[in-house]
Amino acid sequence: MENETFCSRSREDTYNFASRMAQSAKPGDIICLTGGLGSGKTVFAKGFAAGLGVAREVVSPTFTMLIEYPIGRMPGKADEPYRVAAPGGIDETGSMDAPGSMAGPGSMAAPGRVAGRPPEAAAAQRFPLYHFDVYRLGERPNDSAAVLRFEDIGGVEYLFGDGVCLIEWAEIIGPAIPEGALWVEIKRCAGDDNEREIAVRRE
Repeated sequence: MENETFCSRSREDTYNFASRMAQSAKPGDIICLTGGLGSGKTVFAKGFAAGLGVAREVVSPTFTMLIEYPIGRMPGKADEPYRVAAPGGIDETGSMDAPGSMAGPGSMAAPGRVAGRPPEAAAAQRFPLYHFDVYRLGERPNDSAAVLRFEDIGGVEYLFGDGVCLIEWAEIIGPAIPEGALWVEIKRCAGDDNEREIAVRRE
């Protein structure tokens, strides 16, 4: 799905549109969400995750910046996020620490590393969903300082990792986003607070 515009008349429409969009997602895909506060980015993220088969509740990682969800079911641990082996940057549930507490280069663990699971459990999942919210990294689109911070904490590794990246406020780190990403802009429609225009384009 690309270069498409959709009129959403409710949260359910946005959720279902995102869920359908996720049906064609594959490892290496990058979905960049843009739109103002309250536009529906998190609703979209919830629908997209559901479409991929994420079973647990999806929340916006505003303060953790990243939550990593396994897709598909693992024996005995189907609904838990990955546990990441490397210390620092990402806590034991697979979430990054708040940006203010990061120590710089190398503070994020390499994507796709799973601790405490036998090989057959790791193989049972299909691929992870990396859900980012980079709102706290910068103040404006294409913020060069935010891009450097994202690179320093290892965020770029995830863009070339083994899963699907879904990035809220992606315009803040625009120069870090590789070519070929799908950009999804969600805008309020004038005259109706419930309606949204969702524009999808590939760049």
